[in-house]
Amino acid sequence: MKPNRYFSSYFILIAFLLVMLAVISLLRRQENDYTQAQFISDLDSGVVREVIITPNREAPTGYAKVVFGDVVKELYATDIREIEAIAREHGYEPTVEDIERESLFLTTILPLPVSYP
Repeated sequence: MKPNRYFSSYFILIAFLLVMLAVISLLRRQENDYTQAQFISDLDSGVVREVIITPNREAPTGYAKVVFGDVVKELYATDIREIEAIAREHGYEPTVEDIERESLFLTTILPLPVSYP
């Protein structure tokens, strides 16, 4: 039996796309290597313009967007209350965003046709 030429082409295309997604993910992860020590240092030096805290549903985890003029860095936190307290200790009043609520359509209505044959 002769291998299908189209199957090989699709396989190569899919493999290429998966490699590209992995590279993009690694690059994004390297951009987000902002640590709590760097955050405290930036607060001490006064270069921070604003701190925006976004909690996850799995409280108290989340992340803080640290705004420096045109540059925004993200600090991932296992306890956002600690990040909020650190910002306040350094004279900043952080903005704490609401937890994003799940869509009624996605959680209730959409699964109905799938769960019933």
